[in-house]
Amino acid sequence: MKRMIVKVNWIAAIGVFLFLVSSASAEETLPFKNQMEKISYGIGVGVARDFKLRGVAIDADAFLKGLKDELSGLKLLMTEQELVSTMNAYERELKLKQEQDEKIAVEENRKNGEAFLAENARKEGIVTLPSGLQYKVLKAGDGKKPTDADEVLINYRGTLINGTEFDSSDNSEQPAVFKIKEVIPGLREALKLMPSGSVWQIFIPSQLGYGDRRVHEVGPNSVLIFDVEFLSVVKKVDSEETPQSKASNGIGKQSQPSGPQTSTDILSNPGKPK
Repeated sequence: MKRMIVKVNWIAAIGVFLFLVSSASAEETLPFKNQMEKISYGIGVGVARDFKLRGVAIDADAFLKGLKDELSGLKLLMTEQELVSTMNAYERELKLKQEQDEKIAVEENRKNGEAFLAENARKEGIVTLPSGLQYKVLKAGDGKKPTDADEVLINYRGTLINGTEFDSSDNSEQPAVFKIKEVIPGLREALKLMPSGSVWQIFIPSQLGYGDRRVHEVGPNSVLIFDVEFLSVVKKVDSEETPQSKASNGIGKQSQPSGPQTSTDILSNPGKPK
């Protein structure tokens, strides 16, 4: 077992903090004495968020004590063998709890999703397709409809049925570009029916999204709701990847300093190897 007992994605933690800092107003800036204090605080925030996301419960005082002792080179209160034994046992316990919670979420999300779609189908303006996909036309367009061979330019916002936003092109303050053939099946089916210039609200059952897999903030068997403004067909996709398509990133992460954002993992077809 590596010396880093609790596995933490430090780069992701720093990235979370940098995003928060970039979106905060000047009035919200804390009075740090120097850049190192800000970076250190940001790492702390990122680690805490990571723990919360993973369901890791800790005693903050003991955590800080262990952190300070290790960084300062003081004698640790536990032997290396005790550290390894304790953390191995805790990781097994945590994994078991996560597996149990996931099983519960799979069934609850399935029932809630089915009930939501059944009720939604009865609402005015909702179109239900044989696949189970639902959509509502908010604005009719009269442009070209894309095919599997196209790249498209869209603005979008993805939410769960409880209103939680899991992705949005607004995170980059510019439209997103991605290949039709590489997005999740439900979104691909809907986009191929949309003339450019359209604005639709799309309701994707879990079997056309991520099924019983958990992807980032999207739990297993989750119904996905996308508000999509289809701006234009960008171009036909070549047999070789374009520089844009090679730059696929995590949720909301802008790949280049300028130009439209590329497709994100949250939209990617789960059946396509990454």
